[in-house]
Parts: sequence; structure tokens; C-alpha cells
Amino acid sequence: MSISERSLLKISDLKVHFPIHKGVFWQKEIGTVKAVDGVSLSLVRGEVLGLVGESGSGKSTLGRAVIGLNRVRSGSIWFDGAELTGLSRKQFQPFRSKIQIIFQDPYSSLNPRMTVYDILSEPLRIHDPCGKSERRRRVAEMLEQVGLAARHVNRFPHEFSGGQRQRIAIARALIVRPELVIADEPVSALDVSIQAQILNLLQDLRRQFDLTMIFISHDLAVVEHISDRVAVMYLGKIMEIAGRDGLYAKPLNPYTQALISAVPTIDVTHRPKRIILNGIIPSPNNPPSGCRFHTRCPHAEVRCRTEEPPLAEFAPAHSSACWFSSRWM
Repeated sequence: MSISERSLLKISDLKVHFPIHKGVFWQKEIGTVKAVDGVSLSLVRGEVLGLVGESGSGKSTLGRAVIGLNRVRSGSIWFDGAELTGLSRKQFQPFRSKIQIIFQDPYSSLNPRMTVYDILSEPLRIHDPCGKSERRRRVAEMLEQVGLAARHVNRFPHEFSGGQRQRIAIARALIVRPELVIADEPVSALDVSIQAQILNLLQDLRRQFDLTMIFISHDLAVVEHISDRVAVMYLGKIMEIAGRDGLYAKPLNPYTQALISAVPTIDVTHRPKRIILNGIIPSPNNPPSGCRFHTRCPHAEVRCRTEEPPLAEFAPAHSSACWFSSRWM
């Protein structure tokens, strides 16, 4: 059975575009930001997919589209056999408890006027109505599971450190027992030592709750620690997708090779040669023709500037969008 046939989440040719308007009273559309432009991927139940790429590549936009926070222009999103694209807010409501998101910034993602109890009990009141005593029991239990004490329920977010706030945000996402979690850069705003604690916590919770997760990050070292498969995005496109071990051992796309070469390592004997990319990521409202990476690729040829390479499989469960990926097999 293929991955797509047993997938919990299936995304097909997804496009998320944002119009650019000019004018105050009579607005005119003068362009389009192609944040996500034709992405297809699948997740099986219990899998963690790492989604990596530079800032502006469309990672967070894709994650927010899955949870219904960004409007889809075309394509489809299927969750457990049900199509989510085109649903109204009311129609999407039954899926809110099944798909949850952990935001990047633990300082702005929590309401400063709500206590920890209010923050964690609100999802229960909306999605899983139960008695007050049962809510208190589940809130206390969830706090213990993320490494906080039940006595903290009456505190406000400003009374916690950044790492503790992110633990509260994780508890809020998991308290309704979701089937899919979108972790949008959940450790990038934290100190390095705290990042390790949160990553280990997510690993433990993944096993405990059998979580399926899209883990979004620009840090390939972090993604390697937690993911089963890794998808690399650039300018709204998937450039490469493969199992974690295969992708890190033998990347087949020049963009992935450059990203991996920048990962810090203390093993100097196996450190890959640093690949320096010239220039910056182009504007998503005017992406290059052909391969979107050709303006910065050290291996680009004439064909790359005129023909867009498809995301093709070059090895079992290892696909790359490059005309010359076979060179690195």
C-alpha cells in the first residue's frame, strides 16, 4: 500500500496566493504573492514530517493553510478522507479539535489576561464539553505531562519563562487530543538549551499520544532530531523530499546540499564542504522562470532557466526537483 493510500493528510497541487493591491479608496490588484505554488505531499498516521527552507519559502503559509488560517487559491487538502478546501468557518469547526497548531512565539500566542487554567480549559469548553471538576482534572493532568506543576493553574503567562510558556502552548494544543499537530517553528524563539528540552518533550509526547506532526523549521539540525521524513521548500515549491537518513546522507538537490552544508557540526572529519549561495531568495510575487532556484544555483545550465523540473523520484521514496539530481546518486 502506498503512502498516499494510507495517509492521514494528503495535499495535492496546493496554491496559496495573496493579492497585492494599490490605492486607498479604489484598490486595484497589481500583483500576486505566490507563497505556496503547487505543493503536493502526504503524511501517514504517526509520522513526523519536517518542513524546512529559508525564511520566505512558504513553510508557515502551507502549515496555516492546512489548519484553515490561510485561504487556498486552488488544489486540495484531504484529512482522514475528508476534503478541507472550500469549507466555510462553520463547516471547518468539527476539524478544529483534530488539527491543532503550536505557534512560533510563546510570548504573543498566549492571552496575557487569561490564567493558565483559562487558557487550557477554553479548548475543552469549545470542543469537548465536560463538567468543571473534569476540566480541572484534565488541565492539571496536561500540565504534569508537559513538565509543569498543577499548582501553576492560577498564574498568568507573564509569570513564566519563555520555555515554560511554550510548554503551556503545547499543552493547549494537545489537551483536546488532536490527530495532527502543526508545529510552526516551536523552538526558534528559545535559547539553545531550552530548545533541546522542548524537542525532547515533543518526542516524548509524540510517543505518548501517537501524534502525527508537521514540524516547520529553518534549522536542519533541529529537524533531523525529530523528523521521520523531510521536505525542503524554496519559493513556494517542494525541492526535495525523502526519509531523514537518506536526505541527510545523500541530498540530491543543490539547494538541499547548500542547506545541509551550513549545519554546524563538531565532527570535522565528516564536515561537508561549505556551499555559499550568492544573492537572496527572489520575490515570491515575481518568481524566476524555469527552476526557481536557478538564480542562485552553482550548477545551473541553460535548461534550468527555461524549463521547470518536476518533483521526480530518483531513489526509493526520495524525490527531487532538479534536472541533474542523478549526478549525486
